[in-house]
Amino acid sequence: MTRRFAGLLTGLLVFGWLAMPAASANRAGPVVKGTPPIGAESAGQTTAQSGTTTYHYVYDRSLATASGAAAEFVVADPAVPAPDLHSLAELSVESADGRQIVEVGWTVDPGQFGDTLPHLFVYHWVDGQPSCYNACGFVPSGLDPAPGAPLTPGTVHTFKVNHAGGRWQVINNGIRVGYFPDTLWSTTPFTSIGLTQWFGEVAATASPPCAQMGNGLLAADPSAAAIRHLRLFNGPTVDTAPVQTDPSYYTGKRTAPNGMRFGGPGGCGPQPQMIEFESSPPGDATVGGAPYTVVASGGGSGNPVVFKIADNAESVCTIAVDSVSFIGPGRCEIDASQAGNPAFTDAAPARQIVHVRIPQTITFLSAPPHRPHVGGHRYKVVVSGGQSGKPVKLSVGHRARSACALHHTRRIDFIDKGTCTIRASQAGSATYAPADRVRQRFVVHRR
Repeated sequence: MTRRFAGLLTGLLVFGWLAMPAASANRAGPVVKGTPPIGAESAGQTTAQSGTTTYHYVYDRSLATASGAAAEFVVADPAVPAPDLHSLAELSVESADGRQIVEVGWTVDPGQFGDTLPHLFVYHWVDGQPSCYNACGFVPSGLDPAPGAPLTPGTVHTFKVNHAGGRWQVINNGIRVGYFPDTLWSTTPFTSIGLTQWFGEVAATASPPCAQMGNGLLAADPSAAAIRHLRLFNGPTVDTAPVQTDPSYYTGKRTAPNGMRFGGPGGCGPQPQMIEFESSPPGDATVGGAPYTVVASGGGSGNPVVFKIADNAESVCTIAVDSVSFIGPGRCEIDASQAGNPAFTDAAPARQIVHVRIPQTITFLSAPPHRPHVGGHRYKVVVSGGQSGKPVKLSVGHRARSACALHHTRRIDFIDKGTCTIRASQAGSATYAPADRVRQRFVVHRR
């Protein structure tokens, strides 16, 4: 399992490692590139700044030794309006102190590539100093797609970085993109991973940021951008716990032990809100049965999530604030809404459905004979059930089969001394719930 380490290490921002732009081999002017600062989970450390550029992150990380790392990324084409700089998603393998880094991912960077398409990129850092995109010592393989090539939104790319043969090899969908030789780290050798990060990043000069992260959807949306199958090679199993440094603009959500969604629309204009049900509808709801407490979370407006019963379900259920009572059979449809404000739009309506059925009860109408004994008269079992039309089924408990036996005529034979347990059950239907199983138990005596 990965180790969680919020607040355990001093942030890169404190040491200035993210505040040093470097000249690019592929464009004039400073490269704007970051990685999530170590310890950036708490208030006051939510973004890393380089001059007037602010970095916003949704990330997962593993502080563990490994020889390589990988993940599956769904490529997106987020909007990056000026003056914001880029929006990307990447895999970053690093030394434990975060000063030696190799990165691979996709990015939308109009200043770097001259368009608004997502592009494959590689990058590296030496002793806390950033380098440049797709060059500065990187040795390409000559295979397509090469670093800098456009990628198709919606396609899935598995990025992998591993160390072997004196180099950091970069792989995209099984194709060797190229490598960074160990000689780039001549002062401080970098031959194994101590920290791995998988993340989305926005570099913004606007405040609030206008660029989208991922595909522009918040992580609660099932259609949001995804990073899946996070894994380490020769390291522990990854257990995701996404961190969102600026949840007003960009959010993250764990979707599997080794997967997450991430993204958001940025902060320009009213922000969308999304309602997410946190309680699961009961699978055994019955008329007059236990009430159900519905729980849902909403967006950042601060307005409450309000529940109501759909008009066509008012004969099935009622609600008082968040407590749902079941009054008739059918589909109980619970609608949730959240009002917006000047900073947030109204949330899209959400609905949860509970299937409500009529309960059934089984009753034993017959009583066992007084002091039943081995070889005595058979006992005819009589039961009544609910109205589902399903038969009431009888059986003898497994441990009771040495004492009694069930005849096909629903009569009980007494075959040996012991306790006889008769079980009765009745299946349900679309309208009726299965009956609770009931038992009748008595002692069989010898003569």
